[in-house]
Amino acid sequence: MTKYHDFECDFLELMMRPNLLFSVLGLYLLAEASAAQCVLLSDPLDGLRTPFFVVEGNRPVKLEPAFEDYQYMLWDTCDAIGLHVADCSYPVLMGDIDFNAAAALCPVAGEVIIYDRRLSAEVGGDGAQIIIAHELAHIRCGHLTEAASSFDQSMLQELEADRFAGAAMARMGQSRESLEFVLPLLSKQPSLSHPSREARREALETGFDAPENFLCRHIGQP
Repeated sequence: MTKYHDFECDFLELMMRPNLLFSVLGLYLLAEASAAQCVLLSDPLDGLRTPFFVVEGNRPVKLEPAFEDYQYMLWDTCDAIGLHVADCSYPVLMGDIDFNAAAALCPVAGEVIIYDRRLSAEVGGDGAQIIIAHELAHIRCGHLTEAASSFDQSMLQELEADRFAGAAMARMGQSRESLEFVLPLLSKQPSLSHPSREARREALETGFDAPENFLCRHIGQP
């Protein structure tokens, strides 16, 4: 695994910045994106103003910097698709967001990835890598700044992110079988926010089988 010891991100500064607006584009079905938000609340432990991610049911979840393994997964993905670490300075945060993951747009601090580390017990290291790559795709393919205007466009964005994740896994030298780790967690039927399991399997495999073709238009494509 490639390590980037020369790169540091000021997570404390990120965590203290106000006015964070998050747009959920996670791997699972969560609340609709328009209902998802990050709010600054006083942490009961130290009184500091801290971002909490509001999930379904208006439940606030405290966000913290993720363990370094997940940050390295992000950087390994970026390295594999040809992004210099300086162009991949997206902090990975963690919180118990209903066994989900999300890409988030923060107008002040920029884009971040939120990962519920409880997922790792279900999908393992390869599955976590796929999830991180999927969320990176939402950032790099412009899905946070070009919000889906229709159900069909939302489905297309999710499938583009899956193809991207499959292509990234191939470029990292992972096996095609590694794609299977995330499939049991995906809904068999399409939802309001994500396609069916079979559609997503096909997208992952398509990206894996032709990784030169399925990085989003912002990377290596016109």
